[in-house]
Formats: sequence, structure tokens, C-alpha cells
Amino acid sequence: MMSPPSKKYPALIALVGVVLGIVAADILGLPSWPYLFAAAGMFLVSFAAAASTRKLLAGATVILGLAFLSAFNYNFRFRAEPPGHISHFVDDNRKYTIYGTIDDWPDLKENRTDIIIRVDSLGRENNLYHTLGRLRLSLGTPSTRFQYGDRIIFEANLYSLKGNRNGSGFDYRRYLNLRGIFAAAYLPNQFSIQIDPVGRHNYRRLIGGIRNEIMETFQADLDSNSAALAGGFLIGETKNIAPRIYTLFRDSGTLHLLAVSGSNVALVVLVFSFLLRGSPLGPQKRTIFLLAVIILFSYLAYNQPSVVRAAVMAGLILLGKLFQRRIDYNNIIAATALVILIFRPTELFDVGFQLSFVTAWGLIFFMPRLSAPFKGLERSWKYKLLILPLSVCLIAQVVSMPLSAYYFNRVPLISFVSNLVIVPLVSLAVVGELLLLLAAMVHPYLALTAGGLLNVLLKLIITILEFFGTFGGTIKFDHQFPGALLILFYIFLVMLSYAIVSRNARKLALIYILIIANGGLIMGLSGRERAFEISVLPISNGYLAIVPSAPPLVILCQMPQREYSLADKVIIPNLNGLGIKKADLAVLSEDYQTVKEAVSLIDSFSIGRVYLPQLTRNRFLDQLQMRGTALKDDRIKFYSRVKYSTADNNSVTLSTHTILVKVDHVEIAFADDDYAGDNYDNPADDKPNLNVLIKPEIGDRDLWFKPNGERRPAESIICNKISGEIKAVLTTDYGSGRSSLPEVREMAQVGAIKIVIRNGRAELSN
Repeated sequence: MMSPPSKKYPALIALVGVVLGIVAADILGLPSWPYLFAAAGMFLVSFAAAASTRKLLAGATVILGLAFLSAFNYNFRFRAEPPGHISHFVDDNRKYTIYGTIDDWPDLKENRTDIIIRVDSLGRENNLYHTLGRLRLSLGTPSTRFQYGDRIIFEANLYSLKGNRNGSGFDYRRYLNLRGIFAAAYLPNQFSIQIDPVGRHNYRRLIGGIRNEIMETFQADLDSNSAALAGGFLIGETKNIAPRIYTLFRDSGTLHLLAVSGSNVALVVLVFSFLLRGSPLGPQKRTIFLLAVIILFSYLAYNQPSVVRAAVMAGLILLGKLFQRRIDYNNIIAATALVILIFRPTELFDVGFQLSFVTAWGLIFFMPRLSAPFKGLERSWKYKLLILPLSVCLIAQVVSMPLSAYYFNRVPLISFVSNLVIVPLVSLAVVGELLLLLAAMVHPYLALTAGGLLNVLLKLIITILEFFGTFGGTIKFDHQFPGALLILFYIFLVMLSYAIVSRNARKLALIYILIIANGGLIMGLSGRERAFEISVLPISNGYLAIVPSAPPLVILCQMPQREYSLADKVIIPNLNGLGIKKADLAVLSEDYQTVKEAVSLIDSFSIGRVYLPQLTRNRFLDQLQMRGTALKDDRIKFYSRVKYSTADNNSVTLSTHTILVKVDHVEIAFADDDYAGDNYDNPADDKPNLNVLIKPEIGDRDLWFKPNGERRPAESIICNKISGEIKAVLTTDYGSGRSSLPEVREMAQVGAIKIVIRNGRAELSN
């Protein structure tokens, strides 16, 4: 007699309830307490149903109870903002004395340090406020002065988090909120911060010290690129990896190798299990030792979701074997997810968490079915060395590909072959890194010998990455496809796995494919015409605009000064995210920094024609000469007023302080802060209608423009920030002759904005 699912897979059933609760809480946005009362009610009903032997009702109400309880846990910990929450103190133009504890490992970047602080108190004017929540402190310089667990005191203004939704749809503010971060503070350096250091024997300081020793050993015995790779492969320390090498991993579909995962944990357990073979320790002490090694390794790898998942799984398997219990991997994976989601419910929305568990379940579900045709060959070398690795690689790639495409808008076509070659080499490198660390503990010369051999292997991996990088072959998507497509794809995979061994399943799979194909064809034929989408991204007090004309046009306005290149760190990644390979460039503002970033972009990206204000001629040519950038004169146009038509029958008019883009009778004006709206003029059109105005900061005159002397409002305005005076204007009657005031979107609050032009109308979307 078959056991019911609740007895066979209890952890899996419980996980369904927990996941449903978290998703419902995130979508509905209700207060926390109704969920708690509903959970209590469901559990009471389940007890009553169990007492009356109504098993189905009891099971259903237990799942609902778990769903409501997990919804309460998620809401109370990450969505509730009680009166003392830090989010209530932001953007009030007051300086606070901030008391808190560093709540994560400080993130050192090229030109700054980001520190996550759990705030417990705020002081102002002899008042002390008990506070909840975390904030992100950004220092204007790199600093190694701070440790996880340090108590710190400093004075700063508190700011709200900016949306900064980028061109591919990533919402940075939501990402920070899910980590419990609801405010930001900025300091030029670390010297005004008082520190009460965490104790010398605190475990966080000890772990940080061990991590530093590991990296110093790699740097002493390997060259710079190999040492950086070794840190990434073993403990996920990727900050020293050169951007060129990081790009090679991304484009070859092997970027996951720089995130510590189950294979790393398995290799660590394997190496230490081998070392313990000759020890006098019994099974119980060996298990305890291996559990301690797993926990230490997880902390060394920053407790990334993938390594936490693997560590919990490995621990459950070790304990199961110790107590001689039957190992069911479905229950183990589900129990692992439950443990993580109980303590960190927001991990459900983390792409690393999702990829990790989808891949693990994919291997558990599909591997027995894919290996069924090879029954009887399990002990042969062909199966162990060829069929098994190929099958594992194929399954891992196929089940993770849809999620990767959904989140990263790209699918590397070469990834299957590259993973098949590189993954075994990386596994060998991880074992070599562990042996190098053990050798360094014995004698420096032994470490030098091990490092020499490991160096060769790591250089070989880089060479192979470069080889695969020459093929390219990455499919990029301009837009994020709907989540329903993910579900349909995974349904198809399940049907395909059964089709391997069942004729009826093959027939069903064929019918499914025909239904989906016809459905897609019907939706494609009846779908709306593709919209023309202009992306506008805030960059400090300026903005970047990307117009997808033919050719695309990149507009730079009032770029801020940074210690790094905005072209490399911001502009080019957004162009790549939109699938743009080549574009024209228009510089709107006349300031030195914008011209400098324009030259940097020309140096690093495929730029066609370049349009610059007439007054920037000398500084632009000086910058070209300083950088040694070659650019033909016929590609440069210094304008006071220029108009041209694009290949898709749209037009662009460049004039002093404004760029007017006309698409399907919709007019969009890009302006800098020297532009005044009531001086707008467009002699090319007798009855102009300014649909959208984009400007860093709006004033009273920007609410109106005067075509042919007629006072008229723009339909919509996009700006970086709205002053309090303008906000008052937008909420009061502005005088006679007004038909309506424009819709104003503030990018400082909502992040990047898309201007969607369809059927002669412009709509704004975040």
C-alpha cells in the first residue's frame, strides 16, 4: 500500500505552505496581525479535524496554518514599519547621531566602502530615539578599518533609498528592502566615526582573520589573476577578479562557478573525510568534526544562499547517516529550504536561492529518468566518465537556463560545452586550493611547490575561457519575458522526462507542444504593435537617456564627477542590458565632466556619430588628444541647431540646452538645467505639442512652454528631484488659462523611467 504524500514527503508539503504564505504576504501587503490570528484559527481547526479523524481537512488546514504563519513572519520582520522604524526619519534635512552595529561584512569597492548597519538609536537635540531597521552607510574612500560586529557612532543625514530600476528591470530599492535596509547615509571618509571594536575572540573577527589568511596565502603563492580566481572559486571572494575575466565567465555561461555552491561543500567534505580516514576518531566524532568544518566554510564564503543551502543539506545527510536513517533527497532539499525560509524568508526572492534549489531538484527529479536507458552500464567506465558527467551537466544547464534568461535577459549558447570542459577543471582547482592551504600550514616551500602546479591549472582555465569567449553566441533579450512562460517551460520538462520511458507521455508531450505553439502564434498575430521605449536613468544630478531609434541615440546630461568611469560602470552595462551594440552619442550639457564621460564612452563602446554643443569644441578635442582617441572629423558635429531624420522615419532636433525627439507625432524634449520651459520654440511645426519634458531639476517656468506665443503645459515631466515650492504648485490652482498641469515623475524616488510610445501616445512606466 502506497504511503500518502504527507507521510512520504512531510518537509515538501510544509514547504508548499510556507512558500504560498510568503508570496501572498508580498503581493497582498496586508498588516501582520491578521495573518497571525488566521494561523491560530487554522491550527485549532486542524486539531479538531484530527481528533475527529478527518485527515484530509486536518492536512489542508495545517498547510493553510503554515502559510498564514509564514506570511506573518515575512510581514512582521520585513514589511512592518512601526513608529520607531528608521524609514520614518529619512529626508527631513536633519543631522542625527547614529548608534548601531555593523551587521554584515563591509563591502570594499574601487572608490568607496559600503557598510550595512543595524541601527538601535538615533540622537538629536538632546533627545534619544529607540530605532529599528538597517541602513547602508557609504564612505567616499576604501577602508579596512571596520569589522562585522563593531559598534559605531557617527553623525549624518538620513536619506531614503532610490529606486534605480535599470534598463533590464532590476529594482535596486526592493532588493535592499528585502535585506531589511530602508535608509542610506553618506560620509566623505571614516575619520568622523567612533568605533567600539568587536572583541578579539569574537567569532566574526576570527572568521575575518581566517579569510584574510587564505587570501594572503593565495597572493603569496600564485600570480595576481590566479590568486583572485582561487579566492572566487573557494570562498566566493570575487572583488579582486579583473573585469575582463569576469566578463569571460559571464559570456561563457560559467559565472555560477564564482558563487560557492554545493559542489564546493561536497569537495571540502570529501577532502577532510579522506584526511580523517587514518585518524582514531569514531563515527560520531568524525561527524561532529565535519559539521564544524561545514559551518566554518559557510561563514568563510559569506553565507551565500547557495553555500547555506549546500551546508544545511550536507549537515542533514551526515546526521542521517550517523543515526542510520533512510536518506530521501526530496525531503532533505525541502527541509533545507524550510530552515532557510524560517530564518530568512526574503531569500525566496533571491535569484541565487531560486537557481540553487531549482538545480538541486532538477538533478534529483530528472537524473533517474535520464539514466534509465543506460540501466546495467552504471559500473562501466563509459558511464562514470562520459555518460554521468554529460547527464549532470545537461540537466543543470536545462533546468537553470529559463531562470537565468528571466533574470539576466541572456542565454549563452556555448554554456553547455563550456561547462562540460571548465566545471571539472574548477573542481580540480578547488581541491588544489585546499591542498595549497594545508601545504602552507606545513612549510612555505611546500606551499610554493603546490602553488606552482595550481597556477598552471588556473591559467589553463583562463585560456579556455578566452577560447570560448571568441565564439560569442549569447542570445540577449530586450525585455523581460512573462513569468508564466517559466511555468510552461518547466511543465514541458517534466512531461519530457516521462516521455523518455513512456509512449503515452510522448503523445501527451507532442499535444502540449502543439497547444503552446498555436497559442503563441495566436497571441503573436493578435498582439499589439511593439512599442517604442525610451529609457531615462537618473545619475546623481544628471541623467542618461537611451533612444532606440535607428541607429540608437545615447544622450548624456550633467554627468557627476566620480573616481571611476561612469561610461564603464553605468552607461555601457545599461546599453548591454538593452542589447545595443552600436549607437550615436549626443552630449546635451556643456559641462566638463559630461564631455569627459563622452570621450570615455567613445573609447570603450562602438559609437557612430557624435553630437556636441558648440561651446564644448575645445574641451572635447583636448580630451580626445589627452586620451589618444582617434575619431574621424566627419563623425563629429558641433551644434547650435541641427535636425536629422532617422532610418525609422523619426526625427531628432539638437539645439542649445535641448534635444527634441519626435516619434510617431509624439514630441519628447530632453533638457539641461540651463533650459527654461517658457522659451521653448519649434518653428518646424505650426502647432507643436510637447508630450514629455525630461530635465534634472524643474522650476516654475518648466511647467509651461510657449509655442508661437501660446502658453501651454507639457503633458508629462520627468526630473531628478522636485522642490517643495513646485510640489505646492502642482497641488494648487495655478491661474487662469490652465487646462491641466503636467504629470511629474521624480526619478530620485522611483528610479529609471521608460517612456512608452504606442499609437501616437506617450505613457510613463517605472
